[in-house]
Amino acid sequence: TPAGIPSARLIDEVRRKVGEAGWRVTGVDVTIVAARPRLGGHLDAMGAAIATLLELQPTAVNVKASTGNLDGAEGGGRSISVLAVATVESTR
Repeated sequence: TPAGIPSARLIDEVRRKVGEAGWRVTGVDVTIVAARPRLGGHLDAMGAAIATLLELQPTAVNVKASTGNLDGAEGGGRSISVLAVATVESTR
């Protein structure tokens, strides 16, 4: 994606497209891989924000962080990657 686009806008766009295709998100599991910055104190707020954007209960969103075993670019603090899995169900 182009730089400078707020993540909230990206999440809203995906939610809209999923809805137009006849589906709705029912849960999300997110893993952030980064040695720096330390994210432990922010995970609950991130989960709550994602839940709000996807119109889900906070318990339907799981956000966790990993250092990537301090290996590779993420472990060396040179990059951050995110793995996200969404559960969807048909609205039809």
